[in-house]
Amino acid sequence: MGLINKLVSSKPSENSGSRSGNRFDFQRDWALVKILELHENNNDYIVILDYHDDILILDSETDPKNINFYQLKTRSKNITVNTLIERKKSKQADQIINSILGKLYINKINFGDSTLGLYLVSNMPFKIKLIDASADKATSYDIIPLKNLHEDEKKIIQQALNEEFGVNYNDIFDLTTLMKTPLSLQEHSEHAQGKVISFLKKTNNENIRPERFYELLYSLIRDASNYESYIESDEQLLSKKCVKKSQVIQIMERLRTKENGKWVKIESELNHCSLTIFEKKRVKMGFQSVEMEFMGRPKTILQTLKESIRHLIIKYENRCYNCMELVTCILKEIKDNPIIPLEVLSLYDEYFMKALILIDYIDYLEDDTFGHVEDII
Repeated sequence: MGLINKLVSSKPSENSGSRSGNRFDFQRDWALVKILELHENNNDYIVILDYHDDILILDSETDPKNINFYQLKTRSKNITVNTLIERKKSKQADQIINSILGKLYINKINFGDSTLGLYLVSNMPFKIKLIDASADKATSYDIIPLKNLHEDEKKIIQQALNEEFGVNYNDIFDLTTLMKTPLSLQEHSEHAQGKVISFLKKTNNENIRPERFYELLYSLIRDASNYESYIESDEQLLSKKCVKKSQVIQIMERLRTKENGKWVKIESELNHCSLTIFEKKRVKMGFQSVEMEFMGRPKTILQTLKESIRHLIIKYENRCYNCMELVTCILKEIKDNPIIPLEVLSLYDEYFMKALILIDYIDYLEDDTFGHVEDII
């Protein structure tokens, strides 16, 4: 059984992952920064969001063998040993749930030798006595391997886990790492975008607009995190709950040049029309919005629009002298006739619609059978 199949076959508990509700934006920005780190270090990876735990990182996109499990905690005060081992009553049922460390260690129980590491990530410091440091001094450490805890603290953890599971799991100390993230709880988005700028500079991709790269990568992470349907197959897990290295490469390749090839062709057509500089700028912004919509978001609504536009281009092509006349005719018919549901049209502004029509128009010029609007990005 492959590792992906094992993840699917071993169903998450009801209080794990997205089944207990969508996580904060903080978690998504942390995942984004982690992806940048993996990519910058040239690691292969699949990042799984809200499935078995907050974040899973597999070591290969094609044949993964190992998993690092990450559990994120946002707190208002320092984390102590008691915080790690405390067990509370479930809000949904009158039963005691696993402790923070217990929940993290369940991943090792479920996935055995495939578990490379267990990581507890917090926005607040860990106030825990270490072999070579007091609890107060430990609060200045960003990374604390659990094996470096003082023996007194280890005994407390071991006794608590023994009561929780009824078995001694001594390897938790070798597997587990406590991490304080530098990501700000209040300004995590700004922090993550700053990391994007640094990443693009280090990877010689300074011609990529950082805000666009951030938006597209964040949208992939958000959609994977928000997907809550029951996972029944390897393919479903890989397509709905993951961000893969190949997807990040694809985003970078599509944003690498300043001028997208499709936009260059649209702009050439617009040069034959009487447009002000402001109007042309608005059309380009609409084009970028279409690009955004087709990156990591459901395409059903846009496909509905696309299919309607196809027929209207054919209907009006012999009546118009330039592309903007064509756009005007198609927009008027779309508004005057209920060929597209109003609730669909209400999702997009005028210049988004103009750009979408122009994209289909360029496809039509290149191939009478039409290309795919997804190819614009």
